[in-house]
Amino acid sequence: KRNILFGSDNLKKKETLEKGIILSEGYMDVIALNKHGFCAVGSMGTSVSDNQIYELLNLSEKIFVVFDGDLAGKNATLKVFDKVLPILKLGKIIKFIFLPNNTDPEEFINHEGIKNFEKKLEQGYSIADMIWLMGLKIRINNEPETIAKVWNLIRNKVALIQNNSLRLAIKDELEKRINVLRSKNRGFVNNFNKNHYVNLKLPQVGLELRYKAFLLLLIYCPSLFNILKEEIKNLQFVNER
Repeated sequence: KRNILFGSDNLKKKETLEKGIILSEGYMDVIALNKHGFCAVGSMGTSVSDNQIYELLNLSEKIFVVFDGDLAGKNATLKVFDKVLPILKLGKIIKFIFLPNNTDPEEFINHEGIKNFEKKLEQGYSIADMIWLMGLKIRINNEPETIAKVWNLIRNKVALIQNNSLRLAIKDELEKRINVLRSKNRGFVNNFNKNHYVNLKLPQVGLELRYKAFLLLLIYCPSLFNILKEEIKNLQFVNER
């Protein structure tokens, strides 16, 4: 049982190439999905073996992991992700779908329709998304120590990917996300709304001192330059006396 994917013998290669393949929990899910025109296999439970993962990766270029929407199904999805991560192959697209309200695939289709199920598949979480979400899950506050733990978890997960090209591509994507999130935690600059008007006209009293203070602010917060570039262009650093 732990070495077999239910329904794999009935798959047609052309269909799996065109539509991709769904990994579901049991044989009833496979039968229901096949009835609605989807290519599907079943792990026969929430515990997916290494052999089943290897077989799954050889069945199609595009794989959707769709377990039941209950807690057991969600935990099983995370375990599949952990097992897939080190053995990812170039050219494989794997998405992880979390169904709502404890529903299984057939219940979701019956309630929401095939089009919404197809949309759910396409909007599934990629490998990079899953790593990112796992990192954000442990972010309980914006303290530097907590943020450091988030970055560390994300980078450690990426390091598990053995394929060098995939590892670098996913690392690049996640580093971009880290940089965006980091920029939001840099004090008042992060909360700066570009739509707000900033008045840079300085009072005449102590003008030289204020210019010096402004220049020092730019030195210590260089990111302000890009934000206030147009306003800075119009400043005249000249003492008219």
